[in-house]
Amino acid sequence: MDGTWQPYLRLTVPRDALDRRSDGSRFAPGDSVWITVAVDPAQLVVQLEPTGLIFTESSPAQLNVWYTGADPDLDGSGAVDASDDYVETALLGVWVQERADTPWSAVTAVQSLDHKRFTASLRHFSGYAVSH
Repeated sequence: MDGTWQPYLRLTVPRDALDRRSDGSRFAPGDSVWITVAVDPAQLVVQLEPTGLIFTESSPAQLNVWYTGADPDLDGSGAVDASDDYVETALLGVWVQERADTPWSAVTAVQSLDHKRFTASLRHFSGYAVSH
């Protein structure tokens, strides 16, 4: 890293993105919702609340997560080498956990190696992580 500030995440919720509350009820035109974001930078985990908030298919929320601050020794071997490049290019991705008692599953996301960033369209709020 060159010491310049980099964001950790950016969440964009389009004006017409809200579809259903976590209880399943629909949003009316002009309704809003209080959104909170909790970040665990050590684990690269983001918890978006209210859990279960659902967005429309035509205007999903957009999550950008940068991993510029992550330890470049991505495989934990003690050395930054070609295997870390493999982890970054082939294994690293965005994962979602619906609830704390459920397993993590992969999310479709676009990776920018130049910017060390993932961009994912979100249909709902849950816990999200950058991991391998």
